[in-house]
Amino acid sequence: MLVSAALVLMMTGPGLALFYGGLVRRKNTLAIMMQSFALMALITVMWALVGYSLCFGGDGQFIGSFEHAFLRGVGADPNPDYAGTIPQMTFMVYQLMFAIITPALITGATAERMKFSGTVLFLTLWFLVVYAPLAHMVWGKGGLLNASLGRNVHNATAGKIQRRKFSSERSVQQPALAPHQCAPAARRTTRNHSVRKRTVR
Repeated sequence: MLVSAALVLMMTGPGLALFYGGLVRRKNTLAIMMQSFALMALITVMWALVGYSLCFGGDGQFIGSFEHAFLRGVGADPNPDYAGTIPQMTFMVYQLMFAIITPALITGATAERMKFSGTVLFLTLWFLVVYAPLAHMVWGKGGLLNASLGRNVHNATAGKIQRRKFSSERSVQQPALAPHQCAPAARRTTRNHSVRKRTVR
């Protein structure tokens, strides 16, 4: 379980950070990569404070309780409601990895469109208002959708909301911005070099 958690964490950093870093202009590469790594720290703190408890504490239909706030009662003993064969701390860390990568995926919709502070504020609110209730409703004990659905909480509408709300009209009128790391660009460069070599001959 811990190996799986480590692999999911690597999907965010360096995986997602490098992936999004190659899709933006060169001058914004470090900025978009930093968002992925900063979210790893931010969501980890929020998960330890209230996130895990809101997702997997209590038995409400829509959201959990503060039963495990500040990781109270989360230790080596298993939680029979979720994973009765592994320590609850291991289960908490495993679920944390998905809580990290889900908002990190949304940063791709706001690349080069939002300031870093705006992104942090939006995703903090999104984690508390959208992710935590949906995670509890789908996977939590007594959740409203627990018995009928098993789908992921990756809410693609969050990216659309960010894009509509924070993108300026000027950016819509500008020409499309090509990424600086792209396989077609490499093929065009190779082809142009071959043409120049034939011309010289």
